Amino acid sequence: MKKALLSLVLLGGLSSVASAQSVRFGLKAGATLANFRGDDIEDTKSIYGYHAGFAANLGITEHLSLQPELLYSQKGTKLEEDNVKLVQRLHYIDIPLLVKYNFGGAFVEAGPQFGLLVSYSSKLKDDNDELDLSDLEYNPYTPSDVGFVVGAGYQLGNGLTAGVRYNGGLSRIAAPDYNNKLKVHNSAFQVQIGYMFGSGE
Repeated sequence: MKKALLSLVLLGGLSSVASAQSVRFGLKAGATLANFRGDDIEDTKSIYGYHAGFAANLGITEHLSLQPELLYSQKGTKLEEDNVKLVQRLHYIDIPLLVKYNFGGAFVEAGPQFGLLVSYSSKLKDDNDELDLSDLEYNPYTPSDVGFVVGAGYQLGNGLTAGVRYNGGLSRIAAPDYNNKLKVHNSAFQVQIGYMFGSGE
């Protein structure tokens, strides 16, 4: 008898969770202000880039959801001295897995992020010329990056969203065979807009 009652309670709880859940898919894009950070970084300046991709929002409760994403993101830095500029631009496929808390239309979000370096460019520029250093035999950056994301924003009832985020890298991105003691991490601020399809009911 007790087992039967327990089974009914469990089934009731599971059905309540299932009814509270919702799944929505969406698109997002925005601007990125990126730089490197670390104890060994001096005099670098931020560069502008962009990011774009897909998101899925999996409702857990009325206010809490899980949001995995797949994004193309530009990151990097630049160095300037006199009229010479060195621009390093890194192209990542980022996969954040965010916990999102909604209150009204506003939300906050945070979670880990894994990044896969797809390519990079290194260009040396002055007033008269530009030299592409990207075709060197070695790649000075690691093939992946592990970090975190924190952000906040607002979502309208029609599915439009707007938000800001900070991406912080936790792993060193300088390749060990290039310099195994260099402490360099990605750092990026993002402003984005998006659209989530479906009612979420």
